[in-house]
Amino acid sequence: MRFHRTQFTPSRLQQHGVTLIELLIVLSVLAVICAIAFPSFTYSRQVAVMASRSAELTSLFQLTQSRAINQSQAYRLILHQDENTQCIIAQPVNEKANSVSRTGAMAKISCQQTTLAMVRLPKAIQLKKKVSEGWVLLPDGDLFTIDFRTQRPSHNLTLGLSRDLASTPDYIVTVRQYLGFDVCPWREVASACS
Repeated sequence: MRFHRTQFTPSRLQQHGVTLIELLIVLSVLAVICAIAFPSFTYSRQVAVMASRSAELTSLFQLTQSRAINQSQAYRLILHQDENTQCIIAQPVNEKANSVSRTGAMAKISCQQTTLAMVRLPKAIQLKKKVSEGWVLLPDGDLFTIDFRTQRPSHNLTLGLSRDLASTPDYIVTVRQYLGFDVCPWREVASACS
């Protein structure tokens, strides 16, 4: 039996590895795929956040109505905007309070407090109110009051949540004196959530 001795030279070795050109091509293909997919992912995330927040608003309104009935006390819902966030707060109403103390109470409201029921909304979500000519930004202050005697909100209101100032709302939260509270995606129809 004879053993044959083979000499290994660099030309006979198989080269395993990736060249720099191949690596750059793969990275540029991944960059193109990410550039295409990222805006779609961001939009989907924003829509999911708005759907979640609109459902939270409806739940807050229902909780406030329940508390007003159980505690035999009127509640008001207030929109307050801080530097980086905005919130809708449910606050019990002291019927003996006059307008001066009510203004003082508005100054004490903060989106960082934890004692009152509230929903926090990022500033990226625009809150709008439906008016006869279209949609306008919702100003700070009282939205509506729920009276424990009638168990209804003080007036009808349609709130819209949208991603920017120019667009129509993506989600609608309705406050109706006789039908209660509802949430739905905006479908560009006059009778939202019906």
